[in-house]
Amino acid sequence: MKEKKVNSLARVFLLWSLGIALANAMLYPYLLEIGFTTLDILVFFSIAYLVPSLSLLLVGKMNAEKALLWGLGATGVGWALLGVLGGYAGLGAMLLLGGMAFVFFWVPFNALWFEEGKWGNAFQGAVYYGIMVVIGILGPALGGVVVDYLGYVAVFLLAGAIMVLAGGVSRKVWKGKEVLLGAKKGLEAVSGLKTLFFLEGSTLFGIQVLIFVVTLEYFTKPLEYGVFLTATTLVAVLFSLVFAKISDKQQRRREFLVVSSLGLGLSLGLAAFAIELWVWFAAMVLVGFFRSVFSPFPLAVLLDKKKDLRTAMYGRELIFNTARFTLAVASVGIYLVTGSVRVPLMLTGLCAIAFAIAFEFSKKKKLDVK
Repeated sequence: MKEKKVNSLARVFLLWSLGIALANAMLYPYLLEIGFTTLDILVFFSIAYLVPSLSLLLVGKMNAEKALLWGLGATGVGWALLGVLGGYAGLGAMLLLGGMAFVFFWVPFNALWFEEGKWGNAFQGAVYYGIMVVIGILGPALGGVVVDYLGYVAVFLLAGAIMVLAGGVSRKVWKGKEVLLGAKKGLEAVSGLKTLFFLEGSTLFGIQVLIFVVTLEYFTKPLEYGVFLTATTLVAVLFSLVFAKISDKQQRRREFLVVSSLGLGLSLGLAAFAIELWVWFAAMVLVGFFRSVFSPFPLAVLLDKKKDLRTAMYGRELIFNTARFTLAVASVGIYLVTGSVRVPLMLTGLCAIAFAIAFEFSKKKKLDVK
């Protein structure tokens, strides 16, 4: 890949990560402030993952340049409308337009990031997740400062503007290639990995939603909430880079996958029992560490085994969103029965443990992973 395109791609990802870190972290206290209960938040995220799941089933071929622009632009406008309209109207606009990121941004971006990379598959994945983690360290606290001084309207407008800017930069990245090739081809392209991706996506629901919901039990003020999230992610990225580099050098994915997925599952399960704030803080540091270690390796296996990345990334995104929607619906049901959001958190931990078991006893030989 030409250096100019690499630089443009990195700028797109940095801008995207900053925008989403600002907006997403502040969404949770915002929902609480406008009167959402825990049950309302779980239902909201069920809808949030249903929209892109359905959209992915409907799209066909699209030029990658247009897909990136649509995905980033629509997401930015969605967050900006949340700031301008507020309430249910703003949330509806954000859900519909923000869902386009999963459809039009992630598929071409992921394919482009990895299709021509030269660093080693696991290390490349670690840098990819590391960018999100590094920006994630700063984003929540910065978002809390913006809300504290200027309000939620300002932080959502700022996040939206950053994403629209990323859309403008993306026009320089990738021309003339097609992506979004349809569900049948996408699922065929990830043959042998569908179960693992479903379990990984299920675990992600705990990491991307449930731990934020539980954190609202301790912090409701945006600044305190953001600073807490920032503090718990400080230790993750360096460990991830070190572990991934070792994996690329040794080419032994199995040990890293099994140990890190078991560690992630156990830490999520134990986090469900962390009642005192200091224990919850320690649990979140542990979850953040194992997530950073684990995340690059399922992706590295895909990169090791699959050649048609554009189609494979489509299948991966479809399975991820289906899994997150499934866990969101399950969480609603469990919450209605138990009255606790920590029980669904334990379920996502079990999904991570199931990933390790499925990989070790079913997929390891089929995928020929050492």
